Amino acid sequence: MFEDSNGEPKVTVNFIGDLTHADLLLSKIDKFDAKFEEYSKTKKKNLILSIEIANKIIKGEISYESHLISLKKRFKAKTMKKSNVK
Repeated sequence: MFEDSNGEPKVTVNFIGDLTHADLLLSKIDKFDAKFEEYSKTKKKNLILSIEIANKIIKGEISYESHLISLKKRFKAKTMKKSNVK
């Protein structure tokens, strides 16, 4: 956690479903597990998968780093598959 130029607390949020992150104001962030029931009712597969992965990370079943490695491998394989299609 760090402060922006106005002294407001910010955190770097790593988005589990892809390889991106953002620095967001703490006041604008929902704790995903507090609204799990609401979020889990969505039909967005990536959101549900991201919640499941986040829960595994919290429980210590996997690490964020191992998830990133796995995600990068899948992304690379998908990219290679697309480049081979003519």
